[in-house]
Amino acid sequence: MTSEQLVAGIEGHAWEVVEEALGARGDLLAAIEQALPRLDAEARSIAVASVAIRGGPGAGELLLRLTADPEAQVAAEAATAMGKLAQVLPADTVLAAIPDRPEPFVRGELYKTVGRSRDARCRPALQAAAAREQDPVAAQWAQAALVVLGDPEARKAMLARVAAAEPDEALAVQDQLLYAADSTLARGLAPWLASSLTVMRLGSDRGPPQMARMCDLAVWIAHLLRVPSAPAPAFLDRYDEATIDRTREALRALP
Repeated sequence: MTSEQLVAGIEGHAWEVVEEALGARGDLLAAIEQALPRLDAEARSIAVASVAIRGGPGAGELLLRLTADPEAQVAAEAATAMGKLAQVLPADTVLAAIPDRPEPFVRGELYKTVGRSRDARCRPALQAAAAREQDPVAAQWAQAALVVLGDPEARKAMLARVAAAEPDEALAVQDQLLYAADSTLARGLAPWLASSLTVMRLGSDRGPPQMARMCDLAVWIAHLLRVPSAPAPAFLDRYDEATIDRTREALRALP
């Protein structure tokens, strides 16, 4: 399939053409960029998916442009797709775009992209962006990105925020801890181990209701962060006291 044929499929809302994006002949990214002014929202969503599959030089720049799409769903899809690219855009390029992105979800994803750059030189600019951020969830992602870039104050604040998390914040905190991917941050989970407040349903709706508690989620997150514990849990469950105690001891042993 040529790039022109694939773009014609995008215009016609043929989602199946996304599978052809990797092997499409010609300059697909240029063809998509040229076609953007005439694409409707659904076609732009297909374009985002196609660019993400294609990857390569120029993909990050095109997706960053699409994070400013007037359709919030398209912008969110583009921002999420940026996080899956092998080639990460320069952090300063991404940071420069953030103030112009009205959707908090998009800004949060772009903060994550900045962190993935591992470019500690951008820390002052990211600190300034985080200080200006008005959305609480996007601000948390900015904080997590600063932690990835080695900011000690952001790390201290994130540990305190994890320790004070309420059940309705627990899953978001889990995502942020896994993004930071630092096992020592699991120390913030220690207060969760004493909490039996429920967070989420376990298993199928067809069986008896079982709810995962804060203590259960702490055990599971610690495992996902590779905190040593034997035997390691195989899945999120309602754990017995012995398992919770083992996790408590493992967290105490962290540096």
